[in-house]
This record gives sequence, C-alpha cells and structure tokens, in this order.
Amino acid sequence: MSDDDESLFRYRMDHGKRGRFIIINNKKFEPQTTMVERTGTDEDAKTLKADFEQFGFDVEVKDNLTAKEMLKLMVDGKLLN
Repeated sequence: MSDDDESLFRYRMDHGKRGRFIIINNKKFEPQTTMVERTGTDEDAKTLKADFEQFGFDVEVKDNLTAKEMLKLMVDGKLLN
C-alpha cells in the first residue's frame, strides 16, 4: 500500500474543529449480566477526556448506558429522553 493509499484511512488532524469524541464510561451493570462494578473507570474517562480535548475534540462522557442507549447514541447522535 502506498503512502497515498494509507492516508485514506487516517483521521485528518489539520483543521480547527476536530469533531466529536464520545466516551462511554460503563461502571455499573445490570445484575443479570453478572458483571461486577468496574473500579478505576471514572479516572480513565477523566484522563481520556482531558487528552482528547487537548487534541481539539468536543468531548462528551456518557455514564452507565444500556445497550439500547449506546445504539441510539451511535445511530442518532443523541440519547433517548
């Protein structure tokens, strides 16, 4: 693959508005999943948010989303009310 071909798969970082960066920070889960609460995830989300804001992204953190809410967010760009 040539350098020109590879550039088609890179996110451009040379413009002022970089875009939207959404962090889904799921710490708590429904009991039926048998997953335990994730410790440390809040600190990870905080660090990611600060890093990507420095890169010029508009960063949003969404906490404890259901599968339905994540799908809605990906498809429509917003959550159900």
